[in-house]
Amino acid sequence: MNQPLGNFTGLSCEVIESINCLKGNGPDDLMKVVFQLGQIALSLAGINSAKEKILNVINDGSAYEVFDKMVYEHGGNINNISCDYNNNIEIKAEKSGIFQFINTKKVGEAINFINILNGKKDNQSGAEFFKKNNDKINRGDLIMRLFANNESNLIIAKKLVNESYIIN
Repeated sequence: MNQPLGNFTGLSCEVIESINCLKGNGPDDLMKVVFQLGQIALSLAGINSAKEKILNVINDGSAYEVFDKMVYEHGGNINNISCDYNNNIEIKAEKSGIFQFINTKKVGEAINFINILNGKKDNQSGAEFFKKNNDKINRGDLIMRLFANNESNLIIAKKLVNESYIIN
């Protein structure tokens, strides 16, 4: 993958973003994947007009309702999912130009690093992405926000993220 998919990474934030997709409010790149995978699954099940059916269940809210019911039946409550965190670091452009990820593995390493809190997974940690490949960017524009409950992890993660992109 040459850039992160969607606008968020991190367990809780990805679940929230997925819920937004079920409501039809997901980012374009992620919604494209939702439709592609949904069409494949429905086609394999022998269902015709797959794209139309996916659009219908998203637009009428039933996709979200089914997910909500499945979570409830497993003892969960989607209203308890949050992306709350104690600390964040903003990564801003140091110059103007065209934004390009060059090493998304570094982003993954940074996210894995901030996901650890005292030897345990920090489910509220993650990142929000504000730029995609080939976006025009101005000096000072927000590129990414890293967030976690462990501030020292964020400082190290920022160094990794700064090695993951260029601005030409």
